Amino acid sequence: MSSKLRALLLLSVLSLASCRGWVLEDRTGCPRLLYFDIQNAGSFEAGTKVRVHAFPHQTGEPVREVSTTVRDIQSHIFGVEVRSAQPVEGYALLGGESLVQGADGYRLPAGKSYAPLFRFAYLTSVPEEYGVLPVELLKEYAGVRLQFVGERGPLAVTVRANTCGLRPDTGEPLQGPFECRLSTDDDGFYHFNLPRLTDNRLTLEITGQNGLPETLDLFRILQEDGGITWKERNLPDVGLVIDSVARTVEVRVSPWEWEDLSYEY
Repeated sequence: MSSKLRALLLLSVLSLASCRGWVLEDRTGCPRLLYFDIQNAGSFEAGTKVRVHAFPHQTGEPVREVSTTVRDIQSHIFGVEVRSAQPVEGYALLGGESLVQGADGYRLPAGKSYAPLFRFAYLTSVPEEYGVLPVELLKEYAGVRLQFVGERGPLAVTVRANTCGLRPDTGEPLQGPFECRLSTDDDGFYHFNLPRLTDNRLTLEITGQNGLPETLDLFRILQEDGGITWKERNLPDVGLVIDSVARTVEVRVSPWEWEDLSYEY
């Protein structure tokens, strides 16, 4: 157990001292602290936003929502106060700053880029003053790096899909328009993130130097050449190299074994 965790647990015990009273005192309503240990739980960056929701397992009524920011991913632990010895369930989202909460889940506003998003759901008990729950994060997005070779880059690149968010408790994708016009970084690469998909609509519209748009069936390319099913517990990252002269697309998928594959369009 890390020194930081020991300190946090010590503080929690001290803060609960006023509620402990005599041995025979009823402690049913006393706070119980549930700590989430996200040490080494995923490859996300410091500064990532964390949103935690907790519910009593029997009633489903919200206990509270906690929002914090990861400062040091290697040692960060955060807690939720629970006032019941009954099992507690809930979920947490890490990242996804571009998503907006609605009645059915979190959705991406039109024209926005899909931010990196990790999620976990839990069901656990807090029998004493505190409990510590190790976290397994699920990667809920596919990061894509796109490169054009063969001639000057296109005038415009736009990605479109029919999925724009997810239900945070189940991870079920939410249907809705997703459209984002891409821009290059300093090295000439395009970077964008894709959510889990509800159907096979995923296209890449490329406007060449002649001003004429051409649409690629990106869903088919990623499925046939990359083997991506969108049902993986953790979505992979993808590298695409489009040769506009040879009319080929090279697909590289990570963290799976890297393969050089081509798809003629």
